[in-house]
Amino acid sequence: MVSVGVFWFIRDRVYGKVEHLSKRNRSSVGKIDSNLEHWHLWEIPGALQEVSDLAAHHEYWEFPRGRVVYDVGRSCYIVYAVRVLLKPYIKARVVDFFGLKNVEVSWLADNHYVTEPEEVRRLLGE
Repeated sequence: MVSVGVFWFIRDRVYGKVEHLSKRNRSSVGKIDSNLEHWHLWEIPGALQEVSDLAAHHEYWEFPRGRVVYDVGRSCYIVYAVRVLLKPYIKARVVDFFGLKNVEVSWLADNHYVTEPEEVRRLLGE
């Protein structure tokens, strides 16, 4: 089993959802990814109990976030996240949240998870 899912870093903590999937769940490109979507999880009442006050008054993309996938071919995890989350102390918290101690983890900045309002507007064509 591998641990994959989506997460946010809010108030100096990791929040999100971890799924434990079989290595047989890999895609045609050899990666195992959760079907969870940030926007959907954010809108499910009580899904993120600890930050439900924020979910009621903010959009999911307003907070730094990322996704953990597993690369079967390389036998390692890949964390895609907004660049601000690639600091050592935040990485350590993501590793703890997903239970990724003592395994190989690659960290990649991904513009998909941008949180800066100006950049979000540009990406949405506004």
